[in-house]
Amino acid sequence: MSSPTPDRAPIFVVGTGRSGTTLLRMMLNAHPRIYLTHEASFYLSTAGIKRETPLADWVQYFSRTPSFAWLGLDPKQIQNQLPAQARCQQWPLAFQAMMREKAGQYQKPRYGDKTPLHSLYLGRIRKDFDSPRIVHVVRDPRAATASLLRMPWAPSSVFLNAHYCDQQVKAIIAHADHLYELRLEDLLSDPKGTMTGVLQYIGEDWDDAVLDHARHAPVNDMPPFPWFAGARRNPGVPTGAPAWQKQLSPAWIRIIEEICALTMKRYRYPRAELAREASALRRASARLAEGGKIVGSLLRLRRFARMYANQKMPDPQVGMEALLNINPKAWALYPGSSIPQIPRPPQA
Repeated sequence: MSSPTPDRAPIFVVGTGRSGTTLLRMMLNAHPRIYLTHEASFYLSTAGIKRETPLADWVQYFSRTPSFAWLGLDPKQIQNQLPAQARCQQWPLAFQAMMREKAGQYQKPRYGDKTPLHSLYLGRIRKDFDSPRIVHVVRDPRAATASLLRMPWAPSSVFLNAHYCDQQVKAIIAHADHLYELRLEDLLSDPKGTMTGVLQYIGEDWDDAVLDHARHAPVNDMPPFPWFAGARRNPGVPTGAPAWQKQLSPAWIRIIEEICALTMKRYRYPRAELAREASALRRASARLAEGGKIVGSLLRLRRFARMYANQKMPDPQVGMEALLNINPKAWALYPGSSIPQIPRPPQA
């Protein structure tokens, strides 16, 4: 197979948080020719920046984010790869330089990034690159919602997380004709068949290493958060009833199915068979009971967003800690774990 030119066809993995994007990234990174950065979040850091701003200045700005800090790159090396007069309307040059530099550390020619929220920027990605390879991982929204409730960086509200899953999928399928989609459930039950399709779309030959990423992929190139532990291991074939059936009440299962009706239908997820159907009254009561969680989560999300308003850039550690306390009670699910210290960039 003739591989595409890396600069013309960078790889972007997107999807709802907790949908399997990290696992797919690890499996792709096990391939001898592919390396994707972990949540570099390039596009998320361009909001409000004037397009006439020198691109090197934006790199300096971006270097103060937690996303850049975890990449472990020297911003000066990135700046040195940019044309002297480059402006921010040429953002892709900086994105390419960072992805290329990181992939080069592992002697990989194909590069890309995994950032779930880049799903909101697929229109820009398609304009910025000649032939981007965009891969969308989707997961049963009931499972994704239940998993998000266990994340310190996500709301503690089932309602808000279900709506997040719905909106993410809707943003992605608007570009469905220009990307490759797969279900996490299929990746787990038929990894070889699913990865064969992914690699064909990307334009790379098959390599058995993608089925053993625990052995062949870098495993220490992302933040040491406890919720990534599972993705570092080779997954087994799921058995037994899905965990969300125990984690969610019948009322919330039905509410999520209603909110995420498009995802349920498009990706062929059947309605749950419940031992006892949730009445309309029970569903209404469940929504009302979440009022405090919704308000608390929204206030913490607003506080975090304001830290980055007007191109202000807090200390990376402070910003990360604010994000990882959107749902502070979730930390109780990870005994012995705490927020790690961000590695400081070379100029700090």
